[in-house]
Amino acid sequence: MEEPADRRTAMKEGLRWASLVVLSTVCVVAAWTAVSGLLDARDLDRRQDDRAAAVAAAEKKVVDLTTLRAESGEQDLARLLEGTTPTFRKEFEAQADSFVASLRQGKVDAEGKVTEAAVKQIGDDTASVLVAASGSVSNSEAQDAQPRYYRLLVNLVRDDDDWLVDRMEFVS
Repeated sequence: MEEPADRRTAMKEGLRWASLVVLSTVCVVAAWTAVSGLLDARDLDRRQDDRAAAVAAAEKKVVDLTTLRAESGEQDLARLLEGTTPTFRKEFEAQADSFVASLRQGKVDAEGKVTEAAVKQIGDDTASVLVAASGSVSNSEAQDAQPRYYRLLVNLVRDDDDWLVDRMEFVS
């Protein structure tokens, strides 16, 4: 038996609406997936950029700390204190005169370089970076350059787009 025309028309109309609803749902899900993926990719890029910037800041300060000369003690100290938090700067400045005097009196000539660095922990506004460095030091007691090896934990604090050193400590 044949169905009445009104019933067939109603079924076709119902199928069209159902198809439209399914198609709309698929489009919304696809769009949401694309936007979500894009946001995740941007977040991953930002986190990778943060990690790289934190490592670069830590490496620079370790080089500044391990590269010092008797003749340029004040400049070396100023370079070391750039890119640090007020707390770190205040603590280090309290010893600045004796630090520079020790460099001069000991005729220190130290050259350092970073050999490895890795992020230990990173958050939105803080980071800890482990840095391994090597170098050489000559002074009034050892005029031939003596090799040195350092491992430091560098704690950083974000200040706008910059990572500032808040604390440095030698670790074993």
